[in-house]
Amino acid sequence: FILYLGDLPVHSGSVNPNVEDGIGDVLGGLRTLVETAPTPIPLLYLPGNNDSLLGDYCEFSDAARNPEPPYTLDTDHELVWPMVNASSCARVGTQTPGCLLDRTHRLDGYYSAYPTQDHRLLVLMMNTVMFTGTDCFNSAHPWTSRSAEGDAQLAWLESQLESVEGTRQKVLIAMHIPPGENEYCSHDSIEEGEMWQDPAQQNTFLEHVAKHQDEIVGVFTSHTHMDEIRVLHGPSGAVELAISAPGVSPNHSQNPGIKLVHFEADWGLTDFTTYHTELPLDSSSTWDAHYTFRDAYSCTPEDVTMWDCAKRQTQAELYQGLVQTLHVGRPGPTCDVSGLLEVEYTGN
Repeated sequence: FILYLGDLPVHSGSVNPNVEDGIGDVLGGLRTLVETAPTPIPLLYLPGNNDSLLGDYCEFSDAARNPEPPYTLDTDHELVWPMVNASSCARVGTQTPGCLLDRTHRLDGYYSAYPTQDHRLLVLMMNTVMFTGTDCFNSAHPWTSRSAEGDAQLAWLESQLESVEGTRQKVLIAMHIPPGENEYCSHDSIEEGEMWQDPAQQNTFLEHVAKHQDEIVGVFTSHTHMDEIRVLHGPSGAVELAISAPGVSPNHSQNPGIKLVHFEADWGLTDFTTYHTELPLDSSSTWDAHYTFRDAYSCTPEDVTMWDCAKRQTQAELYQGLVQTLHVGRPGPTCDVSGLLEVEYTGN
């Protein structure tokens, strides 16, 4: 299955008359790709901060469909989103209708799904744009209930995690904007800030992850354009690993990349391979260059999962892996961005 973790072609607030055409082209192109594959491939989409038709960092949609979700720009195919080929995941030997489990909050930009027929893995697709402190760029449409909507989403997350307690199911959490620090090294100086606006909401998220760490196999993020890892901490210490999907756009001076993650149902996330092009891009560019998590982070055969590998290492050792991968095959940062590594729980 494929996870598309948000950010459609261009910032919605940009002066670009072709923004909506571009959104329709990307969604339609991805849908066609998976629908015409020899075996239909489930494709799950969640919103990034570029994806509201009101503008950058604005509300995805609401009960009155204001704004319309970007699905409407995939003409005549709106109803297949946010998960394409959902019916291909009908559970083998049962009457379970597909794998889009909970679409109650489809217009809020989050939902849950089973992406495989055995239903061993539950994917929780979150809309973390509502946790940021960045104002909606469209002043005519302020996001007045962002905090309340964020609390409602965290309550939904808790209920979804509780639903798998006592089962053989594992859970993967996916989002666009990660919790923790934003540290971007530009021209030998560092830009810093918090990703999520409310420490209490970040703590609540970390508490949920800590409580259900036996069921959760990992957290996927994006937004930063970089190939990074973050160690998530709960009240009693490190509990889980978050890994990011690098950006296809190279506008942060990183190589464009895509990521293939390996999941073993009895264990969890065992490795990833990042495929990338090399800058500068031209007609001869290919996606042949690649590296793996296990090589970059010096994993041993005893490290069955990526989390096994990460949690036995010191922060200094993890940082050596991070600087190798952060810019997606380009030289590492020229300033210290080790603050990315730890997403701390701050308690009360």
